[in-house]
Amino acid sequence: THHSIDGDPKDAAPLLDAALTFPNEHLKTWAWANAAIAHERLLEFDDAELIAREGLLRTPKEPNLYAIIVDALRRTGRLAEAIALLPRALSSIKAAPGPGAHSGGRAACLADVLFVLAQAGRHDDVLELAAEYDKLVDHRVDMHAIVAMSLVALGDVPEARKVLAKADSRFAGVLAHARAVVALAAKKPDRARAVRFLEEAKAANYPEWHWIAKDKNLAKLAGHPAFVALDRKSVV
Repeated sequence: THHSIDGDPKDAAPLLDAALTFPNEHLKTWAWANAAIAHERLLEFDDAELIAREGLLRTPKEPNLYAIIVDALRRTGRLAEAIALLPRALSSIKAAPGPGAHSGGRAACLADVLFVLAQAGRHDDVLELAAEYDKLVDHRVDMHAIVAMSLVALGDVPEARKVLAKADSRFAGVLAHARAVVALAAKKPDRARAVRFLEEAKAANYPEWHWIAKDKNLAKLAGHPAFVALDRKSVV
């Protein structure tokens, strides 16, 4: 797990996979989450999904495992499957934490749910959920960036700017994405500035480039040479 956290998931994954063959009762389903996340960091989404689903067989209401599965579905182009899973994911957020509940699991799950809803164009639902779980949003402040992008999509640019100010620079990728969206939503769209922000997102290995490539909030960049060049460099 330390290998995975410290940026070496390649060495972590086989060790964590081996750990699943002799699970520790005290770890509960953390072993499955840690293994799945290591594969997720390696962009091995099928393995991440399968391991997380196996963990759910043991703890059916663990939101951290739903977060991993929803993330894997979204990032492999299976948005419809991710949307279909959202009711169960949300029910896990609402459920009382059981023994061995993963710290940060509810916030992680909500973040992935908001990513899916925003990418599906369900921006009203993004705002409704963010308001309902405002404490979780404040815990994972990258979600403020998602909310800001939904506000832009709904035409409320002034409020989007206010919300975006609450986002944290630790989440460089999604913050840069949101800043690009807001730059384009100005009365005089600043395409050059938006591209610079997207270059920052690319440098931060932002895992939502599949969304950037189709994001309607970025439609004003269509055909822009620098944006096209960035899109061609994308691998995810």
